[in-house]
Amino acid sequence: MADEKLEKCVSSIFHEIVNYSKKNELQIEMKQILLQKRQRCSSHSEYMNTLIRNIAYTVETTSVIVQILKESIVQKQYVRPQNYVELINQAQQNIRAVMEDQLLPQYREQISKGIINNQDLSAKAEMIYSTTKVTNDYLLVFMDIFMETSNAFFTSDLFNYSSERVGQVVLNTARFHAAVIFDGVSFG
Repeated sequence: MADEKLEKCVSSIFHEIVNYSKKNELQIEMKQILLQKRQRCSSHSEYMNTLIRNIAYTVETTSVIVQILKESIVQKQYVRPQNYVELINQAQQNIRAVMEDQLLPQYREQISKGIINNQDLSAKAEMIYSTTKVTNDYLLVFMDIFMETSNAFFTSDLFNYSSERVGQVVLNTARFHAAVIFDGVSFG
């Protein structure tokens, strides 16, 4: 019962977020972003490295956002926007510092697993990039809503649940909505 109430609370917030984004517009925008990235690269290898680097950066940033949300839930207080920005900026500096030596090889291996040709690798990387970027974008908007104290009537119920559960439900809801946008889309 408690989980249903949490999921309903988070879903209602994401309903507001998703209502402002148009599925077709996001698909077109993502196709344009990927085309621009592809055109800036001189080879398939460079394009894949760019996508994988962007995926790693976005996924790691998403993890930080969720961690900040969870810490806020543990402390039972809203994170101040200026602190949030500082935490994100510091985390992104740390991500950039380990990108080439640690994250890029790790993500390249994960994304390449089971892939036998460049076309399949491109399709998989483009889909992962698209969904992780929109997931991250949705989480950023969620956090803006969550940090805004005038929204407390809408978000204060989140403090009644474990930080792990809130983080999991928020992340899963963002991922779900991002996946729905790109379901069946081909970027190639």
